[in-house]
Amino acid sequence: MNTLYQAQQEALHSVESYYFPRYAESNTWGKYICNVIHDSLHTVSMVKTCLFEVASAVSNAAFAVLNRFTPAQAAYDFVYPTNIVNGQRHIVTIPRTWEKSIGDSLLFPLVTWGLTRTHAASQGETLQATVDRVVSDLLRPDENQALLNPPLAPIAFFDNIEWVVQTLTNYALSCVEDVPPDEAPVEAPKGFEYKMEVMKDSSLNAFSVPGGKMVIFSGLIEEIDHSLQNHTIKEAKVTFKDKSVATVNLEGVKREDVLAALIGHEMTHAASRHLSTFSFDSFIRELMNLFGGYSENSWSYFLLSKLASRKNEYECDVTGAYLASKAGYDPRGAIYLEELLLQSQTPQVQRLGRIAEPLFNHPHGSKRLRAVFTAISTFAPDSLRDKTEWTEVRAHSYDVNRLSPALQVAARVRENLAQNT
Repeated sequence: MNTLYQAQQEALHSVESYYFPRYAESNTWGKYICNVIHDSLHTVSMVKTCLFEVASAVSNAAFAVLNRFTPAQAAYDFVYPTNIVNGQRHIVTIPRTWEKSIGDSLLFPLVTWGLTRTHAASQGETLQATVDRVVSDLLRPDENQALLNPPLAPIAFFDNIEWVVQTLTNYALSCVEDVPPDEAPVEAPKGFEYKMEVMKDSSLNAFSVPGGKMVIFSGLIEEIDHSLQNHTIKEAKVTFKDKSVATVNLEGVKREDVLAALIGHEMTHAASRHLSTFSFDSFIRELMNLFGGYSENSWSYFLLSKLASRKNEYECDVTGAYLASKAGYDPRGAIYLEELLLQSQTPQVQRLGRIAEPLFNHPHGSKRLRAVFTAISTFAPDSLRDKTEWTEVRAHSYDVNRLSPALQVAARVRENLAQNT
């Protein structure tokens, strides 16, 4: 899983903004000022790193002492477990079985109210059959199963509580019914049932609800088919923050490759339990609310909520491509999907979306394209080698190691794709 977590971090770094000039190539006051700024930022970064290292050492020492008297680490993992999808700790507010029931019995019927299933077919197979086959393929690899339906411990605090209650109940029943405790049935929380329904609608959209149920509109599949059959998308241009451009050849991408990335994206929303988690970011928002000046109706709450939503979308883009790759699909399907959605917008809409991005739940398409390309170059570089051409940025005089992560990522991506396996 470490490769996936690294890919997610690289993807986020690739879209980070820089706040100071990138270039200072002549011996001017501008170059001097830029160098002072960069050196100051570098010093701040080193101080933060040292503080984090000290805090980590103190924390580890404290846990080592406490574990001699009580299983502190086990209790910490029990209450504040790690989400296997992104490697970050969070609290899930409801048990998995409840979440699945709410999603299947309430939310899914509500969001599909008035929609009808389609019997449309393409390439001799119904759209629903194609989607079912891709879902089945994504669930087959063991590593994908571990991400989409992780084992019981640790899942989440309430999941474990529910399991403990069930265990104690079964033990009590075994005593009454004279069944040996070792043979008493203990049913662990059930995993999500991932199922995607194809609905008749011309919109280029897909979504999921908690518990694993998903919807894809027939218009999106038909648009993918039309684009592939007419070869309207042959390449994608990914522009990095240092202005270097990676041109990715998308010839040979199949519809199942694109669908696998799309379905994997929606699966990740459910697996990461985005609608029922309480993370460190949520804690910070509530803490700010406690001290005043930060309510759910404030602009700060609105903007931070949108920021968290965009971060979730990046996570799903990367993990969806990762799931597709592990299932044997070409991860370039994720790049094709982002390019398709980006080209479906007019240049005017793209410019507006770039300016007003802080107000939206989803990142701008060009950023999603860059993030996915960066992630694939991390966990599946072989799929991009010999299919990517670089247009290098002009020469510069700054030290890349002292600049923003977005500029460092561009150099690492080029290095990943240049290495021979």
